[in-house]
Amino acid sequence: MVWSAPPRSATASQFTVELENGQTVQFTEPYVALHRRGLSTGDLLLFGEEYGRTWYAALALDEVSPVDGCYGIVGVAYDEPDAVIMVGGEEWRGVGLRLPKSEDLQVPDNVVDSYGLYQMGGEYPSGSFCVDPGGEVFALR
Repeated sequence: MVWSAPPRSATASQFTVELENGQTVQFTEPYVALHRRGLSTGDLLLFGEEYGRTWYAALALDEVSPVDGCYGIVGVAYDEPDAVIMVGGEEWRGVGLRLPKSEDLQVPDNVVDSYGLYQMGGEYPSGSFCVDPGGEVFALR
């Protein structure tokens, strides 16, 4: 979890985030923001490195969700037996965020189409999910 976030204007070529556990994480271009929102104190920060590029996704605690501890993420998503694969727009071409499913996650049959895409309403295929502090999808929103 993010303990100390950079200012909202931090779109610089380099910034540092301090996590709740005292670890600091430095992001230096080229990095990829997989979930378009600024970093804020209290966010769940998912991050890693693939193919020489650092990536991150900052998820906010959904305070209106009836599900406790729900860090929300919304977007085009594919279902796999053990994971939800978030994919997205132009800047995501060839990139996906693999979020493991918790053992307790229940996905109704009518939510995933024959292509494996989540269809949770709206004009375009999309899913809305709750992620726990361990990075697992544990509920649909």
